[in-house]
Amino acid sequence: MNTSNENSRGVRQHILCFGGGFNPPHLAHSWAMTAALAQKNFSHAIVLPCATPPHKKNLQAFHHRLEMARIHFRHFQNVIVSELESKLAPPSYTYNTMIALHEKYQGAKFSWLVGSDQAGNLDSWHRIDALQQLVDFIVIGRQGENTGNAEIVLPNISSTKIRDTLRAAEASAPTFYLDSKVRAYIQEHGLYT
Repeated sequence: MNTSNENSRGVRQHILCFGGGFNPPHLAHSWAMTAALAQKNFSHAIVLPCATPPHKKNLQAFHHRLEMARIHFRHFQNVIVSELESKLAPPSYTYNTMIALHEKYQGAKFSWLVGSDQAGNLDSWHRIDALQQLVDFIVIGRQGENTGNAEIVLPNISSTKIRDTLRAAEASAPTFYLDSKVRAYIQEHGLYT
């Protein structure tokens, strides 16, 4: 992957970033990625599972969430699933991630997918004023919730609901919002039981 600030045609790279717990990744994550990639001419996208989030607790181990994200996004062209946040000092602040990405992809422009629930709390993000100088935000909303200024609105599917279904159901119960290979990984490793 070219890490210079221009692609082979001399055009400045515009990189889409998609961070999150991915606990587990599901179809709404795919739909968000697809919708965002269709909006703008991104050179590529980077999926960034959060290593040590400052606010979320009870996540599966990073290596499991990273592998599930790699499995889940395997069909996307020009999408990298990165372990970058596991290499940075905890906690995983988006600001620190963006500093590292700007160092790696010097001169590139960045956009970050963010849920409407998080977009309403951006003022509480670590170094938000400086962060907004490093990245533009693309807001994703969920049907049935206050979508505010969401550019993309998706069905109301959440990792929390999927985890609850996995915990409550027998191992053979269908979970329609999971990629079959992610579901197999979850079963193989006994996650969310």
